[in-house]
Amino acid sequence: MRHFFLSYSPGSDDLYVARFFADLSAAVRRELDVESTRAVGFLDTGDASDHWPSEVRNELAMCQTLIVLYTPRLFLDDRCGRVWTVFGDRLRQYTHATGRRAPALIPVAWSGGDLPEEADPDGAATFHPPSADGVRVMIRLHSQQAAYRDLVASLARRIVETARLHRIPPAPPEADPRTARNAFESWRGRLDGADGSHRVHIVVAAGTREQMSVVRRDLEFYGERQEDWAPYHPAAPQPLARRASRVAAERLFASEVVPIAAIGERVARARERNEIIVLLVDAWLADVEPFRTALAPFDQVDESTVAILVPVSRDDAETTGHWSTLRVGVLNAFPRCARRRDPLLHTEIETAAGFDDDLVVALVEAQSRIFAKGRVFRRPPGGPASARPILEGP
Repeated sequence: MRHFFLSYSPGSDDLYVARFFADLSAAVRRELDVESTRAVGFLDTGDASDHWPSEVRNELAMCQTLIVLYTPRLFLDDRCGRVWTVFGDRLRQYTHATGRRAPALIPVAWSGGDLPEEADPDGAATFHPPSADGVRVMIRLHSQQAAYRDLVASLARRIVETARLHRIPPAPPEADPRTARNAFESWRGRLDGADGSHRVHIVVAAGTREQMSVVRRDLEFYGERQEDWAPYHPAAPQPLARRASRVAAERLFASEVVPIAAIGERVARARERNEIIVLLVDAWLADVEPFRTALAPFDQVDESTVAILVPVSRDDAETTGHWSTLRVGVLNAFPRCARRRDPLLHTEIETAAGFDDDLVVALVEAQSRIFAKGRVFRRPPGGPASARPILEGP
């Protein structure tokens, strides 16, 4: 049994989160007076929102406290919302069985910035550091080290004390984070806005490892699903769709990954609702059927809000060696965008960092187009104000 499970939305702070987890684990072991090698916590790195190894599911089902690092983008992370739901259901089960409330869901203010007022659901009062900028800044500043150590020690005491006083029952067998609802969905609606300009659909136009075996020799960039495509492997082994979701979340865009087979009707719907589509294209498939037919709706005549990004990793010798031919296929797949040199068409992106930069540029450009030409949504005159959404807590 682990004393705590640490949930957060991965991004540029990963190294600082790893240090915080190590420091907190050491402090908990001191409180328990156990050997330094004992594992008392579990860090969920959340490599993909729909990838849940059995170890993650088991630790979430058995841990005694849930530590959640509060950042604005946390509430855009579907994985974190599902973790919250599974543990929150365990707390409700405990309250129903004992008549007592366990303060075992502990949000920690990780970074500054605007958080929803609803972010302190009942039973989950936020653990606020003395710095208004959050724990992240305390870790980085030498002048804050004493205060940071005190905060970690205080949090460790709360974890140990909560685990001692309350025995949270394990999750039932049917509790599965893969199918659990996202506890943050109601708040996400606020961020999307009425005009939809903060909603991004991420579409992966790539093959599975099996599909690509008839197209190319080097298959290390592919997985069992199309969404597993990781073109910057091994330098950046994370699936590109997940990386795109993180970049979008850091800019406070809500996003979802959509299979290309189901995207046809979404192009028109996204335009109607002022939403953004990000199309991630494997150049090997741009001129191959049935992918070329599936890509045709994205090649719009006017200035659409479809961003097209084509990675060509400098570490992928097979792709770079065939790029002159592959480039022709990409341009043939998107002739209108290529002809007008659309700023939303980004080809030959050589590095993962370059992909991040190009995606941010594309999101800003797409949102600017929405603001300039998008459909205007107006609230009916005299209509009642919408109710304030509330996060469901334990």
